Amino acid sequence: MLHQLMKIKQHRERGLRNELAHTTRLRHQVEQEISLLQQHRNEIKDKWQLACLELTGVIDHRVLIRWSEHMHSYQLKYEAIGQQISMQQQLHTRLTQEEIELQGMLRQVLRSQDKINYMILEGVDN
Repeated sequence: MLHQLMKIKQHRERGLRNELAHTTRLRHQVEQEISLLQQHRNEIKDKWQLACLELTGVIDHRVLIRWSEHMHSYQLKYEAIGQQISMQQQLHTRLTQEEIELQGMLRQVLRSQDKINYMILEGVDN
């Protein structure tokens, strides 16, 4: 009976390890996505700042309107990327928490396997 219980625990261990590996891969992908988004956001900010410096001297109303629309488009892009970063950070937090929970569950399964293995070695199953 202990041998059957050990097989069940080993099966559970494999499942937890697979789930943990999958969650870890997802978390790493999210980290990369956050990094790319932050990089893109910084590029937008740099372009935005350069565009702000382009407007010099006396300008007519049409140029000012076009420039203002251009600045607004940079702002919208910057804010949209900020929202994407925020969503990815929330996902990262959730995945990190899930990883911690899975690691705890895995430790429990491994402890129970050790106990069962000890009982098998001591001949309790006989």
